Amino acid sequence: MTADTPRPWYTQFWPWLLIAIPAATVIAGIATIWLASREPVALVVDDYYKEGLAVNRDLAKHRLASERGLSAALAFDGAAGTVQVTLQGRSDPPALTLTLVHPLAMNQDRSIPLQRSSPGHYGAQAAIPDDRWYMDLEGADGGSTWRLSGEIDLRTTRRVTLSSAAP
Repeated sequence: MTADTPRPWYTQFWPWLLIAIPAATVIAGIATIWLASREPVALVVDDYYKEGLAVNRDLAKHRLASERGLSAALAFDGAAGTVQVTLQGRSDPPALTLTLVHPLAMNQDRSIPLQRSSPGHYGAQAAIPDDRWYMDLEGADGGSTWRLSGEIDLRTTRRVTLSSAAP
């Protein structure tokens, strides 16, 4: 090759740079689509009016718990796989429901029915992984359902008190 003969295009830097930019964009788009389709998140609610009504019903459950002066002490025993609840206040339903919601993995959420062993004392067998959980404790008295809410990190503590003062 002489000095005035141009080099082939594929030996030069600039064509490869111009090809790399759209190629990287296509690869990033494919990766984004793959990540988004792996675990879709349902953040948009089709019927927002009904969801709003459900929020009002939930607040009414917290108000009912507050009116009855309810509080509950929960103890999680990881070795025995048990949950013990001591309920205080003006309510003594035959059973309670403890709902544990994982903050990140919806497939780990669980609902645990608690049976009364003596007045104000409830328990159940439940192996719960050591992680952070949001909790709802519900009971029904005379057709009205009340709710106590809170959260616990089972990696650091095994006991928590739920109070009706703060939903």
